[in-house]
Amino acid sequence: CQTWEYYQGHFMNCFRAIIPVFLVFCFGTLRAEIVIEVSPDGKLRTIEQAQIIVRKLRQEEPSEPIRVVVGSGTYLISEPLLFGPEDGGMAESSVIYEAAPNARPVISGGKTIGKFTAQADGI
Repeated sequence: CQTWEYYQGHFMNCFRAIIPVFLVFCFGTLRAEIVIEVSPDGKLRTIEQAQIIVRKLRQEEPSEPIRVVVGSGTYLISEPLLFGPEDGGMAESSVIYEAAPNARPVISGGKTIGKFTAQADGI
């Protein structure tokens, strides 16, 4: 008859051998994604700049997932922002453009019109 310490030691040895295999099995396929941050006050100030970087990364690292995180602020554009096949990813290496948590980015192609004056009738 074996003692409790024998079984406990045997169990712990098996447990120590199984844990690394389990971790590799569960987490071995996880990939780190490339995160690109856009902010009116940051290094990358426009979505167009981020788009150029994404296109370059897709050529250099086609298997890496990319996430573009856009911060709060107004992003002025003078021409349409176009996305084509070169901007996309694949199921295992996606390209995602998203707002930062709790952010409210505005992409605007409008123009500021100034020097309004109120008329006598309030218009």
